[in-house]
Amino acid sequence: MPSIEADGVSVEFDWTEENEEVRDALADAAPFEGKARLWGDELYFDTPVDVVPEETTTDVDVGTVAYWQEGNALCVFWGPTPASVGDEPRPAEPVARVGHAEDAERLSSVEAGETARFALTDD
Repeated sequence: MPSIEADGVSVEFDWTEENEEVRDALADAAPFEGKARLWGDELYFDTPVDVVPEETTTDVDVGTVAYWQEGNALCVFWGPTPASVGDEPRPAEPVARVGHAEDAERLSSVEAGETARFALTDD
């Protein structure tokens, strides 16, 4: 199962059916880590992946895990961002949805600059 961990907080997520090539590229690159950055209620960090997504959108839900091609970053949303209208999460640019985490809001305690890590665990 894929997971994102930062500052002692680990969040597991389920892959979506979307963007299979992006999911495969992330899984092949795992594990990897980067410096956590925050943009409202979004955590994102660099990946070693550079792949063109099959589909992108600015429509994300609380718990969405997405790949941002423009920044080669993995993103997790749990609430409003500076681009939001109301309480829904909204990325600054289109992202490729790749997963969903039920407890993404746990990442709200992570501070910018902490090391964020993406890994796959055996289930």
